[in-house]
Amino acid sequence: MIDDHCNNEWAGKVGAAWGDEEDSGQGKLEKTAGHTIVPISPAQLDVWKKAVEPVYGQWVKAADAAGNKGQAALDDLRKELASRKAN
Repeated sequence: MIDDHCNNEWAGKVGAAWGDEEDSGQGKLEKTAGHTIVPISPAQLDVWKKAVEPVYGQWVKAADAAGNKGQAALDDLRKELASRKAN
């Protein structure tokens, strides 16, 4: 049972539905609760990305120490995110 449902296909189904629900909630927050959703600017996003860079280095070191190819895994993730325009 677990193997049939704990896989990439199911993660995509659950993740997509979850994301859609979160996105639909933004309009509800604005209309019913009076909240204002303020998107971050590209400049703000760049600041966030620079701030988190040290975390990537720490993760790569930890992954390498656990016997994995940390930088290769991170590079693969970044390529996948870029291919899906999720970066």
